[in-house]
Amino acid sequence: MIDVSGDGQNNTGIGPSTTRDATVAKGIVINGLPIGGSSLESYYQNNVQGGKGSFTLLANSFSDFDSAVQTKLFREISTGTGGPAEVPTPALLPGLIGMGVAALRKRKGEESAEA
Repeated sequence: MIDVSGDGQNNTGIGPSTTRDATVAKGIVINGLPIGGSSLESYYQNNVQGGKGSFTLLANSFSDFDSAVQTKLFREISTGTGGPAEVPTPALLPGLIGMGVAALRKRKGEESAEA
């Protein structure tokens, strides 16, 4: 599985749909995590995501990105679309805990900066 995230459309080189099609033909799933509005979400759905069970999940802004990544991981794990070799949930707990700690530190840092 490949996860693609970004805050804009492709503007140079080979178009993403060409690469997506070649990748999906090899049995690889591509999920999208755009950061922006609904037009970018639509672009990812039409040009980036591909493969059985693929999806695009929108993060409305960079501040929503942490939450969107956690939601994406949960969705991939719970639906079994995390790739051909499904990893047992306990093996992922250290990574998920680390992400949660990083998000809390970031939020505390932002709150301190605002004060």
